[in-house]
Amino acid sequence: MNGAHNSTNRVFLCYATEDSARIDDLDAAAAPQPNPRDAWVDAVLAFTDIGDPQFRFAVLRRMGEQLGIGGPFPVAYHAMARDHAIEIVRTCWSFSDRRAALAAPAESLAYFRPRDQAVAKVKLLPDQGP
Repeated sequence: MNGAHNSTNRVFLCYATEDSARIDDLDAAAAPQPNPRDAWVDAVLAFTDIGDPQFRFAVLRRMGEQLGIGGPFPVAYHAMARDHAIEIVRTCWSFSDRRAALAAPAESLAYFRPRDQAVAKVKLLPDQGP
């Protein structure tokens, strides 16, 4: 019996068993995992100048150079910095060479703002390559 019932006080006592430990493990495995794209978006948004559309365009231009595209990295423009950052990360994720595409914003942001505290954050992100 996994518990006792005292009808006077209506107290239930439960005892941990090996089965309950397995259930806890299953619950942990079933818990939703954080989306790695969200970490990338947060890291990009951590740059102090990311709200400036001209700065974002400069980053996209440098990304295009790094990737040999022959122009800025092709991302739909959004006036809101968060929306634009989400689109940049989404486009990197679907790029033919994901590793290179994710390395490009990290390098570009660090190139333009080498002393920004967000550089450390973006450089710690996994490349999520195949």
